Amino acid sequence: MKPVVGIFGGCFDPPHHGHLGLASRMRERLGLSRVVFMLAARPPHKPFADLTPVDHRLAMLTSALGDIDGLEVGTLELEHDGVGFTIETMRHARAAYPDENPVFLAGFDSLIDLPRWREWESLIDEFDIVVAERQGIPATVDGLPEMLRRRVHRIDGVPDALGQGGRVFLLPIEPAEVASREIRLRCQRGHDIDALVPPAVARYISEQMLYSEKPSSTGDLPAELTECIAAARERQAGELLILDLRGLSDVTDYFVICHGSSDRQVKAIAETIEDRLRTNLSVKPKHVEGRLQAEWILMDYIDIVVHVFHEEKRRFYRIERLWGDAPSVELPPDPLDPSRATPPA
Repeated sequence: MKPVVGIFGGCFDPPHHGHLGLASRMRERLGLSRVVFMLAARPPHKPFADLTPVDHRLAMLTSALGDIDGLEVGTLELEHDGVGFTIETMRHARAAYPDENPVFLAGFDSLIDLPRWREWESLIDEFDIVVAERQGIPATVDGLPEMLRRRVHRIDGVPDALGQGGRVFLLPIEPAEVASREIRLRCQRGHDIDALVPPAVARYISEQMLYSEKPSSTGDLPAELTECIAAARERQAGELLILDLRGLSDVTDYFVICHGSSDRQVKAIAETIEDRLRTNLSVKPKHVEGRLQAEWILMDYIDIVVHVFHEEKRRFYRIERLWGDAPSVELPPDPLDPSRATPPA
C-alpha cells in the first residue's frame, strides 16, 4: 500500500497559524506521509486583482513552513498556465508523486460548493476528499446532490484504504479562530499580528509593507445585495444577516441568510428575491435547491449565495456558526420601517 500525501490548496494570503494547525492535525489524524500546501496561482472563484502577487505569497508560505516536519510547499499550480482547477491540480499531483496516493484536504465550505467545480464527479471518482468538519457542530449534507451524499462518510480516525478514491470523509477538527482576511485588516489598521502568523511571516509582511494600504470604499453595497435586502424586507423575513466572505472563502463573496415562519413565507421570500434580481438586474441564479420542501432554499448567484430557511431549520443548522470568522455587513436603514433594520450579529 502506497503512503498517502495530503494536498492542501489555498491562496495563503497570508499563511497563518490556522493553516499550519489544521494541516498538522489532519496529517496526524489521517496518518499522512506529508501535507503539501499547494499554492494557488489563479483560483477560479477569486478575482485575480484581489490577490497579493504570487511571489510574495510563495515567499511567505516558504518561510511559514520552514523546517516543520511533514509540511511542504507545492508549486505545481505555478508551473501550469491559467486558472488552477482542483481536478487538474490533483491529476498533476498524482503524476508528480507516483510513489504516493494523493488525497484532497478541504474545509466544509468547499464540500458545499463542490457541485460547482469543474469535473466534480471525476474528482470524487478519482480521488478521496477529506473535509474538516467543525468539531461540536455537525455539518449537514442534506442539500447536496444524491450522488455526492452517497459518497460522504463521517470518520474519527484513519479510514480503510485511504487514497484509493471515490469517497468524501468528514473529519471533526477543532478550528483555529484566525482568518487571512482578519490579518489583512489588522495590517491595514496598523494592529499587531504576531499572535496570528509565524514570526518569519510577520517580518516579511512588515519589510515588504504588504496589506498596508487601506481598501478603497465605494460607499454602496453591491446592487445584488441591495435587491436581496429589499426583497427580504418586503416579505418581512426574520433576522436578515449578510456575511462578508471575501478573503475567507474562494467560492463566494457573500452569504445572505434569513428565515420565514412558515413554508409559505419561505417560498415567498425566495421568490421575491429571485424576481427582483431577474427583473431589476437581469440576474438569474445558477442553481436553486430546496424549493419544493421550503425548509432551506438555497439560491446560488456565484458571488452571492442566498439561504432562506424555515425558522426551525435555521435554529437547527445554525449555518452562521460555521462562519464565525466572517464579519457581518451593516444593513442600511429600512426606509419603510426603520425599526425593522436588523443589526449585525
